[in-house]
Amino acid sequence: EDHNDTSSEHYHLTCSLLERAEAEVGADWDGMTFLEDNNDKHTGRTLLMPEYVHKAFRGGDVKTALRWITANQTEDRVNSVFGMFSCLATALMLKSLTLMTLLLQLGADVDRRDF
Repeated sequence: EDHNDTSSEHYHLTCSLLERAEAEVGADWDGMTFLEDNNDKHTGRTLLMPEYVHKAFRGGDVKTALRWITANQTEDRVNSVFGMFSCLATALMLKSLTLMTLLLQLGADVDRRDF
């Protein structure tokens, strides 16, 4: 807040939004905070997402989904699919702006075509 004014309505709204985001994602999430491409991980084969991760996505369990995606940095897990849909497409269908933002920060391919 400007001039260390912590009594304004805007300041309190920002704090409550931050608390909500931390509850959803986790305050200790140590993922990347910059955009990075995954070209070095792309092998030409699509990684299949485990069913429990897909259920986490659909249930809004962001922490479980991110834990699986970031557990093995040698695999292109952020672009994995379950059935016909990628992680990013699933987040889009769920209208989860938080999850879409995190997936893009982790290098989700926005040009990917789901069939």
